[in-house]
Amino acid sequence: MAAETEEGAFVINAQVFPSDTPTYDVEVTVENRGADWEGMVRLTLRDSYGSIDNCSYDTMLSLPQGSKKQFTVKIPKNSLERTDGNVWIELFDNKAKKPVALSSFNRLLQGATDALAMGILSDKYSSLTYLDMGGEEAYYNGHSYPVKLTELNQDNLMRALPALHCLVIDSYDTSVLTDETVAAIEKWTENGGMLIIGTGNFAQETLSAFDALDMHCVTVYPPGDSQQDEGAYAGISQLHMAQLEDKSDAFYTSYGTLARMLSQGDGAVCVLPYALTELGEIDIKPYSDEDSETDVYLEDGTKVFIKSILNEMGSSVSVNKMKQGNSFYYPGKSNDYFFYNLLDLFGNGSARLHFGGLKVIVMVYVVFVGPVLYLILRFAKKRDYYWWTVPVSAVVGILLVYWTGRGFEVVNTRVYSMTLENLSDEGNFITYLHCYDADHNEWDLRLAEKYQYAGLMRDNYYGIDNPYYYHSRQDGDRLSFGADPNTSFEDCYFQAGGVMQERSGSILGDINYKNAWEFAGTVANNTNRDFAYFAVIADDRLALYKNLPAGTVCDLSSAEEVYHTDGSSDILRDYVYEYIREVCNSKERTDMDMLSALGMGLSAVYLQDGFGRTIIIGVTDDWDKTVDDSCSEAAYGCLYTVQ
Repeated sequence: MAAETEEGAFVINAQVFPSDTPTYDVEVTVENRGADWEGMVRLTLRDSYGSIDNCSYDTMLSLPQGSKKQFTVKIPKNSLERTDGNVWIELFDNKAKKPVALSSFNRLLQGATDALAMGILSDKYSSLTYLDMGGEEAYYNGHSYPVKLTELNQDNLMRALPALHCLVIDSYDTSVLTDETVAAIEKWTENGGMLIIGTGNFAQETLSAFDALDMHCVTVYPPGDSQQDEGAYAGISQLHMAQLEDKSDAFYTSYGTLARMLSQGDGAVCVLPYALTELGEIDIKPYSDEDSETDVYLEDGTKVFIKSILNEMGSSVSVNKMKQGNSFYYPGKSNDYFFYNLLDLFGNGSARLHFGGLKVIVMVYVVFVGPVLYLILRFAKKRDYYWWTVPVSAVVGILLVYWTGRGFEVVNTRVYSMTLENLSDEGNFITYLHCYDADHNEWDLRLAEKYQYAGLMRDNYYGIDNPYYYHSRQDGDRLSFGADPNTSFEDCYFQAGGVMQERSGSILGDINYKNAWEFAGTVANNTNRDFAYFAVIADDRLALYKNLPAGTVCDLSSAEEVYHTDGSSDILRDYVYEYIREVCNSKERTDMDMLSALGMGLSAVYLQDGFGRTIIIGVTDDWDKTVDDSCSEAAYGCLYTVQ
């Protein structure tokens, strides 16, 4: 993929390779065919709707005439919700405010992302290839993925099934499947697979092998029949529509697509009253707003329809996987809900700014210089002094405000960082940063040498007014990050990371129970860090303890426990709302930042791979600085192990 400017001065190439690293590594090559050039190469992302991402990845570059240079831009994978947009690469020289060269690469990052593997079992496979939606992404288990199709038949179904995320059976007589194959499909579904069965005019045959679903076809209405349930999409009446009877009353019906949905184990089943082979042949209109001249969705209606089915299926899988007791995590991106709650609290502990004293001084001054001062002088029969006591009072008021406000003075950018390191594996570390600055000006900070990438932590939706709100900048062998805020003291959220050069030690745990609610056993801190707090999660119960110095072993039976859950509800919800919020609302806020940092670590680890496993995690405020620059940084670290 190459592009040249009209002047023919530059050739820009970009490619990306699949990898297991936490970043998309975009290899950029820039060739200069014109005069000597120095400036900046800016990489930005635009989604499939054309919106500009609010983070730019800038690389400072010097290109003599006739030279070619190659470098790598690292984009954090978890900073992107989708990869089906375009990658834009622009060249700015040191003087021009506009790009002197521009290239766009369509869906470049999809070459390095995982795909949603969809197998299709049908006698009309060619009529179902539209299910890949032309590269647009579908939602599954909290993320969006491109769809990769696999044609299935009786011979390869059993071999292909373990690698699939989704299985579509449509326009196919399932009575030819063996009992062993049907049992394998049912087990695959319970282990997290998504099974979609299309019916329509072929309902009886397609459902014939799945008696366990207790879903039966009563009759099939022809296209345009008035008895059809047309649903929310215009055009669905053009399909043959099966009247399905859910004898066990286990399925629920999705309004927009009329799909019958059912969670099974860790997976989900979807039975459609129409055939997907027929759906791809008609013109489906998307949701529309009768009061608007344009459709709410401006894309192809059939794609909207298919994405609605897959997204709802993906949500069903996510909810079922996240089930704990009688409560659920929110599906999808909301899995990070508690993490972001804690991230917002992080940096608002004892150093929080309180302006109540300043407000009192200003109010007293306003009242004093008016009627109060006049009445005092009148009582003292010194009203003639009023002309000079007012300016003196003003000077005194200014000095009081200045003296009181010095405690709020913010000379440099403030950074609160939490570095999360897995002691169970010699791999990558990640740092989460909550930053702000007192000035309403762009700021930039250089990271420590060990960092290899930096990017945004969360979407703040500033893309319309300020498309490059965040930036990550590579200059030589050093990396920096920063922001161009819209207001003073504007919160900014980043992440940065690299590869651990050496492990910090180990945490060993031998966890059992003292009684039904309390842990027993031992935890050994074999690191060089003192843990002010540490937490243990086992059997989806959480307990929080104080003080585990480096090189010591703690007997949990006699340890100072400060908080625990009983395992009957959502442990992260309890930690955020029953414990951290109480600390925030109390007068003792000195440990709030540390406890928020620990909660962020707990959320990240538990949501990633902690269900049903034992996690031991400690937090320390004695951590290496993330930023090698002029700023005020409070650095925390969380070290953990998963058993």
